[in-house]
Amino acid sequence: MAPGTLSQEIVVNLLKHGIDEHVVRVRRRYQERRDAMLNALQAHLHPYATWNAPEGGFFVWVKLSVPIDARELLDKAIENGVAYVPGSEFHHDAHASSSLRLSFSTADPQLMDEAIRRLADTIAAAIKNTTSD
Repeated sequence: MAPGTLSQEIVVNLLKHGIDEHVVRVRRRYQERRDAMLNALQAHLHPYATWNAPEGGFFVWVKLSVPIDARELLDKAIENGVAYVPGSEFHHDAHASSSLRLSFSTADPQLMDEAIRRLADTIAAAIKNTTSD
């Protein structure tokens, strides 16, 4: 089976014009998105969680500071206009139930602060509900 015409054209174009400049542009774009997320996390999520600062990849792993099930919190987050993947999706048991994975690869850096603020508001409300019960 031969690759499609579009795929062939992309490879030919990269070989003709070089891939190095493209890689530099893409890395810069992803770094900008990652940094926007890390800055927003520091500004809004600091009291509620800890997280990694990835040196590669497209995700930030967040660990909530209180035992809230991230899977149960997801519906509220979606109602508030944000989404994530619950950490328990990456384990065979409930090991990471208070963890979540955030993606920055397709996120608009200009909207990142608002998105993380909404996530922080969702988490703060869940913490308030668990402590008032």
